[in-house]
Amino acid sequence: GASPDGARRAYLGPRSLTDEEYFRLLIVIDAVTDEILWQREVPRVQTVFWSPDGQYLLLGSDGYTSEATIYRLPGDGTGEPEQILGDAYLLDVIPQWGKE
Repeated sequence: GASPDGARRAYLGPRSLTDEEYFRLLIVIDAVTDEILWQREVPRVQTVFWSPDGQYLLLGSDGYTSEATIYRLPGDGTGEPEQILGDAYLLDVIPQWGKE
């Protein structure tokens, strides 16, 4: 998904062609040039979203159908994923429509 400022995109890929069940490679690219900014292995996750301030990536260990473990990783790829919630759901944030 795209970062809140639209400058970066993050997505998950399999570590190898034989490991497609769980995505373990997190890739962050420049949204304009498609250049890979960084990539790294992460815990077994299936969903990834940016925090509203763009400082962190939130990683969910399962999709929308079962309880998941949620990890937080700095948006620059430094540090280790930190488990912040267990038995939770990771849902995307959708801004509310409003009148102008």
